[in-house]
Amino acid sequence: MTLVNPHGSLWGQPQSHLGESMLKLAEKLFDFLASLRLAVIIIVALGVVSAVGTIYEARFDAEVAQKLVFKSIYMYVVLGALIVNLTAVMIDRWPWKPHHAGFVLAHSGIILLLIGSVITNKRGVDGSMSFQIGDTNRYVSVGETEFSIFVSTDGSSMARIFHQPVDFFLHPPLKRPVQTVLGEEALSVVEYVHYGIRQSEVVPSDKMSDGPAIRIQLQNPNVKLSEWLIKEAGREATEIELGPARVVLTDTPFAYDSGNVLVLYPGQDKWKFEVYTSSRGGLSSEGTIREGQKVPVGW
Repeated sequence: MTLVNPHGSLWGQPQSHLGESMLKLAEKLFDFLASLRLAVIIIVALGVVSAVGTIYEARFDAEVAQKLVFKSIYMYVVLGALIVNLTAVMIDRWPWKPHHAGFVLAHSGIILLLIGSVITNKRGVDGSMSFQIGDTNRYVSVGETEFSIFVSTDGSSMARIFHQPVDFFLHPPLKRPVQTVLGEEALSVVEYVHYGIRQSEVVPSDKMSDGPAIRIQLQNPNVKLSEWLIKEAGREATEIELGPARVVLTDTPFAYDSGNVLVLYPGQDKWKFEVYTSSRGGLSSEGTIREGQKVPVGW
């Protein structure tokens, strides 16, 4: 006896056909995942993504290439497809024989390497440590950025009252403004320029509290550097590195330790200067200088 549903089809026949169809579809899908065709597609895609990342790194920098290409969803999809392909190939060879040992170890090693790289990217610390010969350093500079607000409570020390991890490169504040409340006022960061270059202009001031400023030009046949040195009010000294030497602007007597140093003491029409040379181990010349005059420093 055969049971017939109200529409006239046989009970059990649709399920049987559906099961066979699903099984065939699963077999075809597995065959594709374990196929050489998919492996070739993945290798080509990986080459294309890597080439694009290299172009971005050459045109911009490594940070842009990492964020836009190497750590993007595109790279993760390609590497994920590679893991699936390698896993499917290993399953397709099951049960493994002794002569499959090299094949299994090679594929397992690649899979573990890819999984480890994802874990390192998500949980690891990627940074750099810089120091000169003979120096020590225990700080690592990382690529993560944050927006912080500091306030001075006693005129010298600073206390952080707000901080928030941000990535304005991938998530510009124009779309996601960073907002906080400072007392009765609200502060919003609404614009960000990734490759912005800070420009400043020094202009004369009638306020003595603004502090002195001087423009230094260091010149020889191989070097020509020009920088502004500004000593803000309340600071005893400020300095700047100009390649082979330091330039120090100070109100108090300078204590020489090492290196080539040009020390300037602010004045009205004339400024006092001192030149220290590393080859002599101390003071080599001193005097006064006016605007526009040159001083031979010997280094």
